[in-house]
Amino acid sequence: MVAFRRHAQRTVAKLGQMLSDDPLRHPLGRASDRAINKALAVRKLRRADLFDRKKPIAPHRHRLAEMLTVFHFSTRDIVARHWSDLKLADHRCAYCANKKRCDRWLRGRHWDDAPRRFCPNVTMFERWRRDYLLRDGAGQNIDGDCILAAGLEQTRQLLRQCDWQDRHGDPTVFPASPASHTVAPGEDVS
Repeated sequence: MVAFRRHAQRTVAKLGQMLSDDPLRHPLGRASDRAINKALAVRKLRRADLFDRKKPIAPHRHRLAEMLTVFHFSTRDIVARHWSDLKLADHRCAYCANKKRCDRWLRGRHWDDAPRRFCPNVTMFERWRRDYLLRDGAGQNIDGDCILAAGLEQTRQLLRQCDWQDRHGDPTVFPASPASHTVAPGEDVS
C-alpha cells in the first residue's frame, strides 16, 4: 500500500510538472520568446538570470550554467548575442543522455574525460569562443564584457601553442609564454 501511494504521488507530481503553465521549468526550445519574457516579467527576472548557478529554476539549467562557467562565458553576453542558440543548448541539455556523466565531470573535472566526448553543446561553445576571438582580433575590446579574462587568455595560449607547433613541428616542446621562450632541441637560433 505504501509503495502504491508513493508511486501515485510521483505520478501526480510528474503530471503537474508536465501540465504546468510555467515555461521556465521546461526546456526553453519549446516556448516562444513572448511566453518566456512574460514568465520572466512575473518573476522580475532577466534572461541571464535563468542561467544563474546559485538559483536555477530548472535542474538541467544548473548543468548548462556550470558548463558556461567552465568555458568562461558571461551569461549576460551569451544571452544577448546567442539567445536562439542558447535556447537550443538548453533543450539539448534537458534531454541529454549523458546527464550523470556530465554531473560527475562537473563535480570532479576528471582528466580522463572531457566534455568534448559527451556534451552535445560543446561544438556550439567552441563556435562562440571562435566568434569572440575573431571580434578580439578585429580590435574590439572584449576582455571585460563577454568572456572572462582567464578563458580568453587560455584560448590565446592554445592559439600560440598551435602556431608554435605549426612552425616548429614538435608537439612535445612549447615554451610557457612568448616572453620565456627558450631554445628547443634542434631549433635554429640564427
